[in-house]
Amino acid sequence: TGTGAISSGFASGIYTQTTAGGLTTLNIANNVTGTGVFFGAVAASGVNGLTTVNMTAGTVAGNVAAIEANSFGTGGVRINMTGGSIGTSAAATGGNSGIFAQSSGAAGDVSVTSGQVFAKYLGVYAGISNAASTGNIQIDANGAIVTTTTPVTTSQAGIYAGNFGNGTTTVNVNASVVSLVNDAVGVSATGLGNGAVTVNVGADVNVGLNANSRAVTAGGTNGTTTINMTAGTIQTGGDALRAASLGTGNVVVNMTGGQIGGARNTRPTPVSVPPVP
Repeated sequence: TGTGAISSGFASGIYTQTTAGGLTTLNIANNVTGTGVFFGAVAASGVNGLTTVNMTAGTVAGNVAAIEANSFGTGGVRINMTGGSIGTSAAATGGNSGIFAQSSGAAGDVSVTSGQVFAKYLGVYAGISNAASTGNIQIDANGAIVTTTTPVTTSQAGIYAGNFGNGTTTVNVNASVVSLVNDAVGVSATGLGNGAVTVNVGADVNVGLNANSRAVTAGGTNGTTTINMTAGTIQTGGDALRAASLGTGNVVVNMTGGQIGGARNTRPTPVSVPPVP
């Protein structure tokens, strides 16, 4: 327990791990800096118990990631950011990833509530990598997210949620997402099992000018894939809203508010419903 700022010149600022079960919890309320090349500036790892990171104040900046949380059993991951900032600007990011949350176990949800995030490649990531998992993924993006560097892979975006299991995947975009680099992706949600995939857009999404850029993309398999847009402006050189199914699931795009295109004078493809994501 402590209240002061932490800075590490060669590793994580804070690292905690359990290997035999039980809860793992980190509470962040001051500045944390870590420049390690293997783990985030704030890193938590658990087995068969919930792994939680709560951030209420301060600034977190790292190298590979600012906040990283992993579950290797059935406990799941929860990151709850209600204050503070990851990075401070596009010129001073929190690292390659802002928030990285993943479960590799057979059960356990992955839940992320994010605030203000500045990152290089990936703003907020939530993933379940076990095909047998029944866990659900939910991201609530409540603060502005800015990414600054051209993505190397399709799994890098302002917001990326990927579920290899059979649970649901939900992303709620409640604040702006900005990624103006080439071939950027603003928001991406995928599900490879039977669970529904849903993206709810209620804020601006402003991404790259290239034709390969995608502002909002959702791809499911045997569950319904849905994009709901209620507010905000989408600007991109590529697809604005892209929804697809790889299996038997239905595809729904429901735009009741907001607009596609605007003052940036781009001409995005408004809605794309291809056979594959």
